[in-house]
Amino acid sequence: MNKKLTQENRQQIHRLVRNHNSELIKQCVGYAQDLISTARDNTLFPTVTRLVHQVDHDFDSDKHSVCEGFEPEFVHWCYNQGLEHADLLRILKFLRDSYLSLCSSVELRAVIRGYFDDLELSMCRLWCQVPALQRQTNPSPLLEAADYPLFYNSHSMMMLINPDDGSIVEANQAACLFYGYNHDQLTQRSLFDLNVDTHLAIQDKINQAYTGATPCYRVRHQLADGEIRTIEVISGPITLSDRTLLYSIIHDINERVQIEDHLRKITTAVEHSPASIIITDRDGHIEYVNQSFTHITGYTAEDVLGENPRVLRARPRPPAETRQMWQTILDGKIWRGLFNNRRKNGEAYWEKAAIAPVLDHQRQISHFVAIKEDITRQKALEEKIWHQAHHDSLTDLPNRVLFYQYLADVVLHAQRQDIGAALMFVDLDCFKEVNDSLGHDYGDLLLQQVAKRLKNSVRQTDQVARIGGDEFTVLLCHTSDNQAILSVAEKILNQLNRPFDLNGHQAQISGSIGIARVCKGHTTETLVRQADHAMFAAKKAGRNQIIMAPPLPESS
Repeated sequence: MNKKLTQENRQQIHRLVRNHNSELIKQCVGYAQDLISTARDNTLFPTVTRLVHQVDHDFDSDKHSVCEGFEPEFVHWCYNQGLEHADLLRILKFLRDSYLSLCSSVELRAVIRGYFDDLELSMCRLWCQVPALQRQTNPSPLLEAADYPLFYNSHSMMMLINPDDGSIVEANQAACLFYGYNHDQLTQRSLFDLNVDTHLAIQDKINQAYTGATPCYRVRHQLADGEIRTIEVISGPITLSDRTLLYSIIHDINERVQIEDHLRKITTAVEHSPASIIITDRDGHIEYVNQSFTHITGYTAEDVLGENPRVLRARPRPPAETRQMWQTILDGKIWRGLFNNRRKNGEAYWEKAAIAPVLDHQRQISHFVAIKEDITRQKALEEKIWHQAHHDSLTDLPNRVLFYQYLADVVLHAQRQDIGAALMFVDLDCFKEVNDSLGHDYGDLLLQQVAKRLKNSVRQTDQVARIGGDEFTVLLCHTSDNQAILSVAEKILNQLNRPFDLNGHQAQISGSIGIARVCKGHTTETLVRQADHAMFAAKKAGRNQIIMAPPLPESS
C-alpha cells in the first residue's frame, strides 16, 4: 500500500463532502467525541483519542485540506507507548465499525470501509519498519526518539531557545503554523527577530527565564505576515545533549488580552462614572457600588455590601409602585423612576434611576444593575419653576391657574362622593383709595397682610387664592352646612374690618363676599359664575356684605 492510494481515498471522501453528503460526514466527525468518551475507561484511551483526531482531520474538509498520510508518525508513537500490534488492530476495527454504523449511504459506507482497509494495511506494513522509522522521523539531534513526536506533534507551540543569543534552536509544527514560517525559516531566526520590544527588554526576559526568576511572562511577537500578537510564554532551562537551553511553551492570548483590555475599560468606566452604580444579586442584595455612590450617599462599599438598597429610602414607597418596579425588571425590561433617599448624614435627596436585569449565559436573570443620578438640585429647580408658575409672586397664594385646578378637583370629588363644598369670592372694599393715597408699595403691603388674614381664617384643608388685583377666592372643602359656611365668611369679614398697619400708616378696608355651594349639576364655570354674581350683589348691597347664591336647579 502506498501513500498515493490513501491520498486518493481521502480525496474521494472530500468529494463526497462537497457532493451533498456533508451532513453524513458531519455526523461522523461529531461522533468522534462520543468515541473518545466511550473509550475513556479503556486502557487504549490515549491511542483511540489520538487516532480519532487524525481521522477527524481527514473527514472534515471544512477545516482541513486533504493532507499526506499521518500513519508513519502515528505508528511510531504507538510503538513508543508500548502497544502491541494486536492492540492497533483492535482500535482500527473499533473505529471502522463505529463509523460504519452511523452511515446509511451505500456509497459513503463503501468509501469509509475502503479508507479503514487502506489505513489498516498501511499501518501493518509500517509496524515492522519501526526501528528505521524512528531514525527517519527524528531529525532533531537534541531530542530523544521517544520525545520528538511529543514535542513536534503537540498542539501547544513549543520552541527551544539558545539563552546566549536568543536564537531558535528547534520549533514544533504548531509554532511554525502560528508564526507563518516553515521549520527551516523559523529556526534561522531569533527572539530578537520576533519580539517587538527593545533589545534590552528581550534580553532581560531571557535572563529571567533562564534563572527561573520569571518562568511566565507576556510579550508581543510579530508573525511572518506582519501581524503583531500578544503571547504568553512559559519558559525554563532544560539540558539536552549536554546543552542548556530554554524550553518555551507559547500560548496565543491575543484575543484574551483584547477581552481583558475591553473589560478593564468597562470596569474603569463603571468605577469612575459620574453616575451612581449599584449591582445587586437576584434577591436585591448589594454586591457592588462605585465611587460615585460613596460620593453621593456618604456610604462606603463596606457599609452597604449585602444590604438591600431600601436602606437608603427617606420614606417608604407606595406598595403598588414597588410591585410595578419588580414586575418590570423580572420581565427582563428596564424600569425607570425616581427615589427619595437619605444620605448617611441624614440629608434627603432625589435620585433618577434606571434598573436593568443582567442575564447569565443561560439567559436567566442573575443580577440587577441600577444607574442613578442625583437630581436634588434639578428637582428643587423644577419645583421652584412650578411654584412660580402657579403662585402669585406678591402674596405667594395660588394664582388663577392653580385655583381652577383645585376647583375642578373639588367639584369632581364632591359630586362623586356627595361631599359638600363651597366657593367664596372675596373683593376688597376701598382698596383703590388706599392704593391712590399711600401709593402702590403700601397697596402691595396691604394685599400681603390680607392674604395672611384670609389663610388664618380657614382650615389647612381649605384653599385661598388670589385671582386678580384685589380679588381673592376661598374654597371650603368638606363643608355642607350653610351656617358653618356663613360662620367662616363672617370671620373673614371681621378680619378684614380690623385696621391694617402699613409701616406706620393705618388703613381701613372691608370686603364683599359672594358664596356658591357645590351642588349636583354644577360645573366649575357655573360655580364661578354664581359666586361672582353673588359677590357683585354684595357690592351693590352697600359693601361689607355676605350674599349666598341660591342653589342651582337640578335641571340646570
